[in-house]
Amino acid sequence: MRVGTVRGVTERGVLAELSEPLKPGDGLVFDPANWRAPEGREEGGFLYGLWQEGQQLDDAALARVRPGGVYELRFGRGAVDGRRVREGDPVWRTQDPTLAARVRPLVEAADPVYTRPVTAHFMGHVGFPPALTLTDEHGHSVTATLPDALGEARNRALDAAGLREQLGKLGGTPFHLQDLTTDLSGAGFLPISALNALRRDAAAQLTDLRAQAPERRTAPRLDSALAALPRADRAPADHTPRLHVLVRTPEQLDAALEQRPDSITLDYLELYGLKPSVERVRAAGIPVRVASPRILKPTEQNLQKFLQSLNAGILVRSGGLLEGLQEQRGPESGGRSRAGRN
Repeated sequence: MRVGTVRGVTERGVLAELSEPLKPGDGLVFDPANWRAPEGREEGGFLYGLWQEGQQLDDAALARVRPGGVYELRFGRGAVDGRRVREGDPVWRTQDPTLAARVRPLVEAADPVYTRPVTAHFMGHVGFPPALTLTDEHGHSVTATLPDALGEARNRALDAAGLREQLGKLGGTPFHLQDLTTDLSGAGFLPISALNALRRDAAAQLTDLRAQAPERRTAPRLDSALAALPRADRAPADHTPRLHVLVRTPEQLDAALEQRPDSITLDYLELYGLKPSVERVRAAGIPVRVASPRILKPTEQNLQKFLQSLNAGILVRSGGLLEGLQEQRGPESGGRSRAGRN
């Protein structure tokens, strides 16, 4: 999760403008992708504390940390080499001890945290093998049957109350008993061990059935979709070599403009500075496009509007952005949004 941007380096730490609150113990990484090869080693470590105006923030001050403030981040001795951190580097949180503690009961739970309701139907006819049917809320149904026939009871016979008590013991499974119906004929007797085995068999069958991938029916539509597209007269193939350049920094853009390639794609990590770069390429008379982020979060719809406001081609690399652009297309939109996908 991105938590801030580097604003400078001090003798004992790193100055960062925070976009999210931090606390001692957080694992942080300084991203050098703006100026160094991605495969290079990243600087980072566990946060020792936050300082502001020469004073370390106590618990009360940490609770008042708000986005937009600039704080000095300090780490253990030798953990971060300030010479390998530059202003503008994004700061990412890679570990949150409190989050790990909160999710541990969920990921390390001995029993399922959430169980699904099931209805049970027990059929017990003296002289016939007893059977138990379990059905979940989606209609998945399984039936488990014991190999031996139900015998006659000498003392206490099977009844609905006793069956509910034993068949409702679904602990350790992803189910809980919502309702039980019975079909009893004769005064039957079944040992508790046999009832438990019947219950475990039915629960295991239902678990396996729910784990199966649902059957999906697919119909090929690519050929029909292509056939419905308007046919355009194609010009003869041009085998002239062409140079198309992708740049990630303003410095790379300077070098690309000197070479005057056939097109330039701007793949900036930061959106800041993207619009002036688009204008520079357009002023040079070179076709320009911008590359979208590879992941578009649900809260980033404004990013789509910003990319479209640049009035440049868009290299679409996100399924979410592609869906958003398709939803905007209408009979009057024509070719205003030029989108490609790789």
